[in-house]
Amino acid sequence: MGLIHLLFALKSPFYKRVRPITIFGFSGLTNYIESFKSILSKWITPDCGVIIHEATSLNFPDFSFELFKTIHSEESVGIKIFAEGKKIFYSSDTEYFAELETHSNNSDLAIFESASNHDKPALGHLSFKDVTKIDKNSNIKRVILSHFYPDSLPQKELLPKHFIIGDDLMKIDI
Repeated sequence: MGLIHLLFALKSPFYKRVRPITIFGFSGLTNYIESFKSILSKWITPDCGVIIHEATSLNFPDFSFELFKTIHSEESVGIKIFAEGKKIFYSSDTEYFAELETHSNNSDLAIFESASNHDKPALGHLSFKDVTKIDKNSNIKRVILSHFYPDSLPQKELLPKHFIIGDDLMKIDI
């Protein structure tokens, strides 16, 4: 749904974007957006235009990315971004699966959505304990935890030194 909110926000008179927005994503993304347009029509059709590329990986002069399937919903994916010799990993909503260790391995920054409480698991979501297991088996320099429910926020004193609790609009040097 975050993508739909972005398209809606671009209709605001506060944004004066002229160039089309380019969106890269999973196979079926065009149909996904069109299904929302059938309900919300002009409200998610920005005047600047939208260009959609359905690809699991692309290389650009300054960066590249790879998408990987996650365990949340049919269309859910995580992403690995490579730029300036750095690797950024983002899990998106997912439950634990062993390949997360491979995908996040050697990341300069790994962002994990950890909305599940380990004692009361939420289907399709990681817990703090899941993330610490992934981190233990991967070579990650810095971890940001995000997307919490009231009972899933870890106690700060339990965080390893390279873990950070994410915050809206936070900026971080990599």
